[in-house]
Amino acid sequence: MKLHRLLPIALLGMSLPAQAIENIEMNSFLTIGASAMSEDGRYLDMITEHLSFENDSVYGINIRTDVSDRVSGAAQLLATSTSSNFNVEAEWAYVSYKFTDASSIRAGKLNLTTFLLSDYANVGYLFPWIRPPVEVYENNPLKNFLGVEWLHLTRFGKTAKLTTQVFVGSAQVEDNGLTFRATDGIGINFQLDTAHYSLRLGGISPNIQLEQQDATTGVVGDVVDLDDRGFMYTVGASVDWNNFVLYSEAMTTDTEGATQAIFPNQNGAYLTLGYQMGKYLPHVTFGTSDGDNYTGALPANIPGARLPVTQDTTTLGLRYDVNESVALKFEYQIVNLEENKGDGFGSIDDNVIPNTVDSFDVISVAMDVIF
Repeated sequence: MKLHRLLPIALLGMSLPAQAIENIEMNSFLTIGASAMSEDGRYLDMITEHLSFENDSVYGINIRTDVSDRVSGAAQLLATSTSSNFNVEAEWAYVSYKFTDASSIRAGKLNLTTFLLSDYANVGYLFPWIRPPVEVYENNPLKNFLGVEWLHLTRFGKTAKLTTQVFVGSAQVEDNGLTFRATDGIGINFQLDTAHYSLRLGGISPNIQLEQQDATTGVVGDVVDLDDRGFMYTVGASVDWNNFVLYSEAMTTDTEGATQAIFPNQNGAYLTLGYQMGKYLPHVTFGTSDGDNYTGALPANIPGARLPVTQDTTTLGLRYDVNESVALKFEYQIVNLEENKGDGFGSIDDNVIPNTVDSFDVISVAMDVIF
């Protein structure tokens, strides 16, 4: 299965079976996944020592409609499982205007294409893992934004193409009563796609604010508003050649001033190697995440600085393609923690003596479907 060649499917599934209602095209995707970890605690919020389906199960619908030769609209409705309740949200919804076959502009709620798989990170069938490596993909809490983006496509020969993307916008993320806002955001991405490999380079820079709701009055106010900017730089590559599969990405963040107390400088990277054997794709992934502790003065109303997320992982995986629409996956992951640097993307139960757990295991299985 040449996974990287399925990219057009993620961009509204133009190669998938589509249901056409006049000028509307629709397609869907589904992942049913179950996971458990070896320690008492939580990993990625919803993976615990008990087998559960909440973390990786998702259902989505892509919708596209052509208004005219130049104007079109698109949206993705995504239902994610949280405590066994499926919450439906519009992951993205925008209108597009095509100036030429090579140049277009989009406006609305847009997908923040920070990484190689950002355009289709929810469509599990399109990549080998059960979930994209967290050391890169979970190090950016922003997944979409409200704004405008310009796209330009340059073709080289019969198969190579360079996509240039420039965007501006704003976004926010809510977390335990805190609202992180990214305003005045700007970014640029370059991606070169050929028949056998893809190369990507990008960067984004938002102004970061933090708001908090007062538990007594209910008033929302700025906790941190220092006009400090954050910077994220990313690079990635994928290769699919003679049955060999490779994915690798790296990211780094650099936050100005006291905003580092909320968003510490962070580095993340992973390398995936695999080999396609008929319907089977065994693969191994090495991931790492680390960063710098904030040592400056704390902003008012902030009791303590956040630690950077630090962990190293080794993941053994196997993908089996049942047919052109269904894939089964199995993964065994070892998460290694560093002493005095927290629990990585997890949280070990408070009853465990601190610093006594230096690693834990995560086992996951999933079924991915596109239809």
